[in-house]
Amino acid sequence: MGILYYPNRLLTTPTKDLVPHLGIPILPVGLKDELLLTAVERRAVGLAANQIGGDSSVVLLSLPGETSRLLINPRVVEKSKQTRFAEEACLSLPGITVTILRHDWVVVKYRNEQDSEVEETFKGFAARVAEHEIDHLNGLLIFHHVPLVTRHQLLAKMRKAKRVERASLRLVEKMGVRR
Repeated sequence: MGILYYPNRLLTTPTKDLVPHLGIPILPVGLKDELLLTAVERRAVGLAANQIGGDSSVVLLSLPGETSRLLINPRVVEKSKQTRFAEEACLSLPGITVTILRHDWVVVKYRNEQDSEVEETFKGFAARVAEHEIDHLNGLLIFHHVPLVTRHQLLAKMRKAKRVERASLRLVEKMGVRR
């Protein structure tokens, strides 16, 4: 499948919770494998299902030094009062980085693949990744955290980068060079 890029509507549409069948949330066929494969290919520390075309409320966390895991129907249920600014990027917004205020820690309630309810505290970088990916499930991208004027500037930058890329591809095709 691959990564979807803004302005694809799936990225700004809230995902749907997986509803258990006979007590077990049924993952769409191939979703876990596609999330894992895409995360490895892109060296992503997190990936939301809607970034690869899914509409399910599922996140893959692939944090450094930890085993990758799925968070099904994740919700932030508690967050620290302390916050920090840091720069973030997003696979669905290539070439764009945004400085965002996030919480130092968050408590996330989710279901794991065995349908056990888990309540986990994420701290520091892991909290930032969890919030970023849960934002995706809610139809929010990193530019939704900045003023409208800045958002328009960022999107103009992205459109310009796409035009340059298309022009480069046309030039390569004219020259007969194969990728």
